[in-house]
Amino acid sequence: MRIGVFTALTDESLEPGELAVEIESRGFESLFVPEHTHTYR
Repeated sequence: MRIGVFTALTDESLEPGELAVEIESRGFESLFVPEHTHTYR
């Protein structure tokens, strides 16, 4: 499968390494996260 996951990390989410392991174990190829979780107008 060549599908990735894009998600924002927060203080309530898994640590990035843990999340990557879980995503990979489910067959996804990649994990993308934004540099910032908030955008300003």
